[in-house]
Amino acid sequence: MDESAPRMLARTLSELGGDVAEFPLRWKGLRNGELLDKIEEAGVDFLMTCDKNLRFQQSFRDRKVGLVVLPFQRLDLLLEIAPQIVSALRVQAERSIVTMSGDGLYRRDPLA
Repeated sequence: MDESAPRMLARTLSELGGDVAEFPLRWKGLRNGELLDKIEEAGVDFLMTCDKNLRFQQSFRDRKVGLVVLPFQRLDLLLEIAPQIVSALRVQAERSIVTMSGDGLYRRDPLA
């Protein structure tokens, strides 16, 4: 999860069976490109973010990391769709972008 996502969400998603880690504080403040480099170096499969523009600001075509875009930043709203987020994480594959909607549905866009 990046710094735009509520830290408390990671615990709930983990309790529901998701393989999720909180955002490392040492990465706070990194620019998006630098952050993606660190994520790849750490062997993380995907980045979960509330930043809906990240997919357009950064090219994921040559990246090894996928992206999961959450619909809100508010923890209470994200907790309502937490089981659906975990489902999306289970189908998330390397080099794809998963966009969650507010009702818990999601769309997966593979990258060539």
